[in-house]
Amino acid sequence: MVTKHPETKCDLELRPSMIKFHPTTQHFMFEVCRASSFSPLYLNRQIITLLEARSVETKATEAIVEIADDIFQKLNAMKQDVVIAKQQIKLRVWYFILFYFFFAKHVYIIYVHISTCYTYTDAET
Repeated sequence: MVTKHPETKCDLELRPSMIKFHPTTQHFMFEVCRASSFSPLYLNRQIITLLEARSVETKATEAIVEIADDIFQKLNAMKQDVVIAKQQIKLRVWYFILFYFFFAKHVYIIYVHISTCYTYTDAET
């Protein structure tokens, strides 16, 4: 996995252990096979325990509880009214269609020319 660090002075910084072979400058390319994308998160007991153990701010936990309350209110409304249930289903279908056509279909294999920038520690020299 590669991420962009805001303070780096070059396009890509590699540790020596990441270099498996030494290509010529002409063939020094970096292939991006897949970009990051949205994935749902399920709020289960393990995640809640992790949030508590990592001392997540009270505002963040309050926001999570508010989101959960909102979801439960919508679910209860859907159980009581068929019209609301149909509206929610249509809304979810549109979210899926918009996500699929505007985000998921625009993942390409990208070849990026990388400027050489290696970092070595004293132990590796």
